[in-house]
Amino acid sequence: MTPRLEMDVEDDHSLLNQGQSHNRRHSKHYDRMDSWVELVKAGTIKLMITVLFGGVLCICLKAWEGFRSPVALDDYQVRIFNALTIAISICLGLNLLASLRRYAVILRWSILTKHYVSVEAFDLILGIDELTNVAKLMVLSLPSLRRRRWLVGKGQSHEDMRPGTNHWFGLACFVWLLINVGSQVLVASLSLFWPMQPYVCPLAEYGKVAVADLSSWVDKPGSVSPRETAWRFGMDAQSWPSFRANESFKDLSSLPGTPLYRGDAYYEYRFFYRNPESPYSDYVQSDRCIQTRATCDEYDVKGGIQTKPVRHIVAKLHGQETWDNVSIPINGYGMISYITFVEGCGPRCSTITVFQNEDEEDAIDKTVTKTSLWRCKNTVHPICQTEGQSHAGIDPNDQRIFSDDTFASLAAGAIGWTGLKQSGWGDLQFRLYPQGTPWSPRENVNTSTVEDIIMRFTIGAIAAFDDHGIRHNITINNKVCDKSSQQLNVSWRYVSSILGTIGIIQFGALCYLLACANRTIVRDASFFSTAMLLKPVLDLLGNEQGAVAMSGDEIKDHPKLRYRRIRYDYEEGRNGGPKKVTISFQHREKGHNRKKWPSGEYR
Repeated sequence: MTPRLEMDVEDDHSLLNQGQSHNRRHSKHYDRMDSWVELVKAGTIKLMITVLFGGVLCICLKAWEGFRSPVALDDYQVRIFNALTIAISICLGLNLLASLRRYAVILRWSILTKHYVSVEAFDLILGIDELTNVAKLMVLSLPSLRRRRWLVGKGQSHEDMRPGTNHWFGLACFVWLLINVGSQVLVASLSLFWPMQPYVCPLAEYGKVAVADLSSWVDKPGSVSPRETAWRFGMDAQSWPSFRANESFKDLSSLPGTPLYRGDAYYEYRFFYRNPESPYSDYVQSDRCIQTRATCDEYDVKGGIQTKPVRHIVAKLHGQETWDNVSIPINGYGMISYITFVEGCGPRCSTITVFQNEDEEDAIDKTVTKTSLWRCKNTVHPICQTEGQSHAGIDPNDQRIFSDDTFASLAAGAIGWTGLKQSGWGDLQFRLYPQGTPWSPRENVNTSTVEDIIMRFTIGAIAAFDDHGIRHNITINNKVCDKSSQQLNVSWRYVSSILGTIGIIQFGALCYLLACANRTIVRDASFFSTAMLLKPVLDLLGNEQGAVAMSGDEIKDHPKLRYRRIRYDYEEGRNGGPKKVTISFQHREKGHNRKKWPSGEYR
């Protein structure tokens, strides 16, 4: 509640009565600091109410949108939501409008104290809480607009109707109109940013999901070799990206394939659940992962390739004295050969011989300068757990989900499989990769590079199989997702921006109010109080017949008032008595410009 001039409860005369001598009962003490505190209270309460409505609106939106996952809304729930948001938005808009009007009512007394204005402008400033009065005041303050009869509504215009001394007064009116209209437009536009959309049935909650069938590499055994199929899937993932193991990429829309993860001496893949009806647009990362680890031993090589009795090279392990013949079915200058043993090295494991032949002696750009040999063991470990969507319908003994040893062994040796039995090499299958490919770099490779290549090929084969290989549908429950349901999609970026802008507008108006309004006594909105204040103006009409029946326009256009300029003012008291609140008239000489009323007694 702002400070105001009020009559003493025991006094039947106005505090503004001009005929009374000084009496303490006819005066009011005005303290500028107390007035400022009351302004802070009044303005802050309005601002807090706006913040409250904004918070309630956000809570309502989040409750209907879902705090963790989207909420399926039926028609009845949508109607309740619409009713609530409309009611909250209306309350927010009305409170904002009422706050700005309240600020204007308080600020008008400071404006009327600072400027001498025409009676016409004085009347409009008193009604500044009405935007129509602000608009008319803007027109009267700008000469270019004041000459427009259809805007002013009169047959003539008067220079003395200008309320300020320059066009800045009209600009202030325009800004105030813009703030009021703009704030209501912002409130009305909020509903544009929480549209209803068809409900997307989340995976792992309704019906079935599709997962890779990890029990076999081929759908129909005998039609195609499982080993060749594993190699083809590895080649499919040749250009797929790999990331650090501590990262996670769950959105596949910007990737050429499902992401692979590289850890400390291992590679990892994280499986996805997919919608059987739309596997590439509706998916979610599961909590299942799989890892592969390779270890390689480097051999010392003696001489080059020997062709008799079969193609081989003489080599021995580091630290050993015995030289052995190691079979090398295929090789090429500067290229790497991968020879996989048909018989595995144990469950979920494959043995791979890796041979890099040096470039030709007369090669122009010789980058592979030595012949190297490794014997590697690559193991695909059982399914592991990671972050992601869990699944209640998974059977831990289902090999289609957790894979079997054969599937894992074929994945471990995928880089060397051909699926063919070549004459004389029934226990081996082998691949030779051109120089410059990811599997045959144009450089001398070391043990860690060889291990990395083998693991990368294996995990890529599993990832490609999960992406477009054989799938198996898991039934979660018998729930049926109602596709006629709707879900709320809140654009929080825009909603928060609009609510923040509304708060900034009101806070800025409050700051301006506190900076400029505490110049004078802020009167209440009572018509009786205002009538007492305007008594000196109306006294100029004297006892003219029919004065009481005159309209406002007739009073303002009266010859005795038309050219007079007035302001809300006070007069110094006699003999140190209370100051007298009054309406002062501007005389020909320039009047004293009062910036702030001093604290003290007023009557």
